[in-house]
Amino acid sequence: MRVQSLGRWGTRKPTALVFEGYDWMFTLGNNEAVPYIGNISDYKLQETNGCQYRFSGMISLKNEVADSKHFKITSIEIPVGVILKGKLVHSQTSNVIEVFKYYAMPDFIHLMKEDALTIDGITYDKSSDSFSGDDSNNILIDIKTLLDDYQSSRNSFLQNPWYRDKSLLDLCLKFGSKKDDSQQNLMTIINNAIADPMLSESIKTHRVSNMDELREKMLSGVIYSVSTAVDINVASVYLPLLIKLNSQFKIGDHISRVLEIWNSVKEFPAVDAFMYASEKENTPAESEPTSNTGITDATKPVEAFGRDDSKNKEVSSVKVEKEVTQVVDAENVNVTGSTEPTGQQSDCSVALIKKPSPSSVFKQLIDNSGNVVGVYTMENANGKKKYIIGNADFASTLPEGALNTTAPGCPVGKIIPFMLKDVYAVAKNNANGILVSFVDTESIMSFVKIPPTAYL
Repeated sequence: MRVQSLGRWGTRKPTALVFEGYDWMFTLGNNEAVPYIGNISDYKLQETNGCQYRFSGMISLKNEVADSKHFKITSIEIPVGVILKGKLVHSQTSNVIEVFKYYAMPDFIHLMKEDALTIDGITYDKSSDSFSGDDSNNILIDIKTLLDDYQSSRNSFLQNPWYRDKSLLDLCLKFGSKKDDSQQNLMTIINNAIADPMLSESIKTHRVSNMDELREKMLSGVIYSVSTAVDINVASVYLPLLIKLNSQFKIGDHISRVLEIWNSVKEFPAVDAFMYASEKENTPAESEPTSNTGITDATKPVEAFGRDDSKNKEVSSVKVEKEVTQVVDAENVNVTGSTEPTGQQSDCSVALIKKPSPSSVFKQLIDNSGNVVGVYTMENANGKKKYIIGNADFASTLPEGALNTTAPGCPVGKIIPFMLKDVYAVAKNNANGILVSFVDTESIMSFVKIPPTAYL
């Protein structure tokens, strides 16, 4: 295959070239050669003190609760996940490398209780249903720091460290969300959702009880992004529980106490419990017993998460974690899994969403305070220069060399006059007159949520 053909793979284009028998790989983003550590199938997990991994720290949320007036809380301090560190040894060279795994607390507790994880530094006693941990390790890292580190150096990660439970993955695929494990696991979902200053209203508008309702809300424009719909709905299930657990946490609590608090939840709610809740809202009200988690029994399935443990357990020999690539576009979502559009779209609505060329180089968009709120690139079309804009999430997926961070940032306010011209073009149904496009509907909603005072 010619090297120049590699850039034609759209969002699945490769980031590096590897040659068999050569100890270095060539990164396509910055044209640099870096050491090649090999393929994960060549490695086996090396146990530490008879355990798969060792406890390395806890994960906290980064964002504050923006809709604090409704939820009566400004921040969630309790750790929401754990950081595990393991060693992989090459089957032929005996080369040893360190790998990390990041688990949300509900997933971690479940796997520990099922003997699917063994951790040096954390033990579980079945007889007393209690955890104990290495309280000398009180490292706490926020989730944004871990995400930034992964996105900036993902070529050096032998495997994706972010764990996503099978039931959550199934839900994301069912909705048609294209995000990978790092972008849409239980921790990132909650962290993204609480940053919404209108979260309580967003929960109302994004709530669906079945796939037909999702399709209807997509076609009517009530829901713009299936990924956002997943985030908001799952967060609506877990946020009340998280707020309750947070009230029991004190700054400085060690892992043993944090696990004790989380383990007080006898049954974690299913990630799709919002559907049961929606169905309940459409039936005559009945009094429901409430569990000690604050989640009504009506919203809980018999099995937490509906897990299939035969497929979900981790074993000592590490298996390749495959990223599932979803081919259904968010703006043309078809909940049956087909890539056919679910409704008629005008030329203007199509023109508002535009994928940049593989060779595009983006620059930063900033608000009045100099904060980076997104990225943009310029392309020529029909003799006119047009903006293509992506949000911060999109920027984090750009390969090395595709984002120019040394150039001065462009104020968002500078683009507003072009957006006003777009309004006129849409009114005239003139798709060629649109001067500002977005890489996806999620980017549109990200800029809709930016307060006008940030760029006016």
